Amino acid sequence: MCAGTQERGCVIAFIMKFFVTIFIIVVCNCSYAIDKLSQQINIEIAKFYINTRFRSQDFPSYIKTSQQLNKFLIKYYPNEKHNLRQILLHKNHINKDILIGWYYMPVWWHFWSVKETSVWREQQWQQYQNNIEQITQTAKLHDNIISINQYFTLIMLMFFSLIVIIMSCKNKKNRNNDLNDYDDQCLVIGESVIGKSHIDTGIPCQDSNFSQKFNDDWGIAIVADGAGSAKNSHDGSKFVVHKAAQVFAEAMEQTDWYQKNQLPLELDWHQFSKEQLWKVKQLLDKYADWRGVRIKSLACTVIVVIYSPLGILITHIGDGRAGYCDSKHVWKAMMTPYKGEEANSTVFITSDIWNDNINNFIESRIISEKIVAFTLMSDGCEKATFECSKFNPATNKWSDPNNPYPKFFKPVLETLINMEKNQIPAHEIQARWKKFLEVGNSTLKNEPDDKTMILGIYHGPIL
Repeated sequence: MCAGTQERGCVIAFIMKFFVTIFIIVVCNCSYAIDKLSQQINIEIAKFYINTRFRSQDFPSYIKTSQQLNKFLIKYYPNEKHNLRQILLHKNHINKDILIGWYYMPVWWHFWSVKETSVWREQQWQQYQNNIEQITQTAKLHDNIISINQYFTLIMLMFFSLIVIIMSCKNKKNRNNDLNDYDDQCLVIGESVIGKSHIDTGIPCQDSNFSQKFNDDWGIAIVADGAGSAKNSHDGSKFVVHKAAQVFAEAMEQTDWYQKNQLPLELDWHQFSKEQLWKVKQLLDKYADWRGVRIKSLACTVIVVIYSPLGILITHIGDGRAGYCDSKHVWKAMMTPYKGEEANSTVFITSDIWNDNINNFIESRIISEKIVAFTLMSDGCEKATFECSKFNPATNKWSDPNNPYPKFFKPVLETLINMEKNQIPAHEIQARWKKFLEVGNSTLKNEPDDKTMILGIYHGPIL
């Protein structure tokens, strides 16, 4: 889900919560008011009953609640409490004769029969009716407020629920795990795991990776593979990925093409890449001097990918693999790993390549098309993810097609997208990604070399 859709969903959810809160507040307040009015009706009935039954005006004005009424009746009219309770149970059907004549003793019944037309009694009855009518109208008003509030809140909830359903259906239709649903934010995940041979020999993981965002559109991802024969290459690879990110980021801010949010020209990018990689090499030299170690002991390869909605910039020294998925779901390689004359040999950032022939050892490319996904990795992952060797019977030779395996990447992308869509926490996605690189399939599980892979998906918000 894109950021705009999430923001609209949050606003709608807030509005729905607001209406529900208002509904609860109004209902509670009106219900409390109606309860108080009901108590007032009971008090008015008791007042009329006491005053007319005993022909008095001593009903206290301080009585405002049912609890105060009960205390008053128990203290002063204990014998009348039962009669009054029966009257209150039938208060919806009260008339003048019922109030006056309920359970009257003959002497009182005779008295009130004689006084049937008493002006005083009629005045008391009229006052009672006026009070009850006023209270009843107020209660009806509160009851109407509750009814209107209920209908209004129900209509608003139905309206916003309909909007949420329409948005969800539209979003589901547009996405449906379809990688063509491209947005400008990128989900990037990377991990480095130790290989079987390094576990057996007690050698630390010599791979490193790093990624970060420059801004909402641009970001960088770097993989470095320490040389197996170099004693401190695990430290060298860590140093290179972090310093390369810093160096490239600082230099890019000064370029016209970055400031204008454009991709550079091929020649400009290649020259820019050489200059920044040379700066990283010089920083590595200083780090070696500070550590008191030989620069060769920090040897490592390096792949730098700068991604944006405009496309991808890539540069590298040495081997490893990198590829991308275009808008038609076709996976393509975006670099050619450098292979030396001997088997499993390559060059490193510390190699003796920084001379007039440097262009032979640094490859820089620009992918200026819409990118759905991209990946970069150390050579420990290439057998599981790329077609790396193919025998040609006609020439009796092996070649390196350098083609990404779509069957590997498609389910991986779908799994990551589903985890992001289901709002799986970032740390859990990271843990699953690490576990996948360790034992995701038989090739990865049995790989003796260290394994590093960064995967970027232009689908949904970055984690």
